[in-house]
Amino acid sequence: MIVISLGLQVQAQSKIDSTFIPHIDSLKTSLRLFYQVKSDAEQEEFKYKSKFKFLRFLPSIGWDAFRMSPIVSVNSNSIYYEINRRRETNAKLSGLEKTNEVQYNSDISNITFLRNTLQRKVFYYNAQIELLLLEEQRFQIIEKAYDNHEIVPSEYLTKQIAYQGFKNSIKLLEVELYDMRNKILTISKQAPWESLY
Repeated sequence: MIVISLGLQVQAQSKIDSTFIPHIDSLKTSLRLFYQVKSDAEQEEFKYKSKFKFLRFLPSIGWDAFRMSPIVSVNSNSIYYEINRRRETNAKLSGLEKTNEVQYNSDISNITFLRNTLQRKVFYYNAQIELLLLEEQRFQIIEKAYDNHEIVPSEYLTKQIAYQGFKNSIKLLEVELYDMRNKILTISKQAPWESLY
């Protein structure tokens, strides 16, 4: 009989606790802060672009050489233009707010869905970890039987491949959980804010 020793060490993976899943209130707060800062920045930029446009409708002052008197002329088109521009500015500012609000609510909906999915997957992962503990005990029995020459090498290798495949599937699930958690944190803009200036 051929003795195969691959040096497989049995290590129990641990369960994931509830602190792994980000709290919904902290996600919403972080996202709200992001959209408030974004909205303020967009409005500031827009307001800055429209500064000093009121100078267009100031009256023109001149001198009438024929009458020998000063002239003040006001162009009514400039006044009409300024009134329309103010309306457009208010509408665009309101539009910026509403666009950010829609995007915020869309992101909240997406985060809530992903968070609920993450909760279900963490529950499944923890159930798989419990099953892995039983599989490890079973595989130790199989190893002892193999060491005592009670089973043939091909049967041992088949069971070892199945056991290793199960462990790998749990590892992949763990990686998927971390990826989903990182995606949630990225969407919610939950990261330390750094100043650019």
